[in-house]
Amino acid sequence: MLPLKQMKKSKNDTHSYYTHEEIFNVIIDSRNGTVFNNGSMNSSIEYQLDDAVRRPRDAKSMSVSVLKFTCPISFYQINSSNNKLSITMNGNTLIYSLPYGNYIYSTFTTALGLLLPTTFSFSFNTINNRMTITNSTYNFTINPSSIWEVMGFAYNTSYDSFNRVLTMPYTVNFSGIYSFNIHCQEISTRNIDSNTSSISDILASVPINNAQNNIIYYEKKTDDEFILTNQFLDTFTINLIDDIGNYIDLNNQHYNLVLQFRIRFDEERQDRNEFDFYDIMGYELNHPNLT
Repeated sequence: MLPLKQMKKSKNDTHSYYTHEEIFNVIIDSRNGTVFNNGSMNSSIEYQLDDAVRRPRDAKSMSVSVLKFTCPISFYQINSSNNKLSITMNGNTLIYSLPYGNYIYSTFTTALGLLLPTTFSFSFNTINNRMTITNSTYNFTINPSSIWEVMGFAYNTSYDSFNRVLTMPYTVNFSGIYSFNIHCQEISTRNIDSNTSSISDILASVPINNAQNNIIYYEKKTDDEFILTNQFLDTFTINLIDDIGNYIDLNNQHYNLVLQFRIRFDEERQDRNEFDFYDIMGYELNHPNLT
């Protein structure tokens, strides 16, 4: 058995290599975008880097993850995706559009009262959290409407009043969205989105962890990283999209995003004294002075 200082491993032996990592961050402020695809919504923005992110030729892999994300809660509970109410009454069907904004039950019914005919009135059961709609003149039908979840009825379903009264089958919901996803069109993450049931480009899911008019703070808590197949990245698009495929409307407010890149290299050990636990144990057990 050779002395420890003379021990040498074949270049074909994987134990003669170790992994070296380099980490760097790309800090993004949405005000620095080059193309704003959906205007003042600020949820689909293209960025151009003068110094491209490049994978070195000798790198084993390069991965990316969302390290931090900060954003004002400037989007509304009721917006273009959930503000339509369709009602049929006395042979006529009308669609009412509730103004975008943040509501509680009292302000919501006040807004409805300003839109609907004055023959409608509303009441609320604080025990079961359900709304009742009454019309003093006609029976009516609530048709499939985008506001279904807010008011407490099922998706793509119609409901007829009885004796001009209709109580919603489910609770009202003024909580707004619960989370949204950060997408990057140029990076395939192999995360699966239930909305599309297919592989997506979602980098992170951001929970809404604060109240309206406050700030979302997101910080990476897991080891999730996504391998970049791109050799370089100089142009990319960040999209903020909710769980049912709608772009978030930030109402001309902006976000900060930190993307962390990790490059891994396999390097040959140069220091012959640098052996792992199994190297040392193998040597000790076979040393002639110890037998």
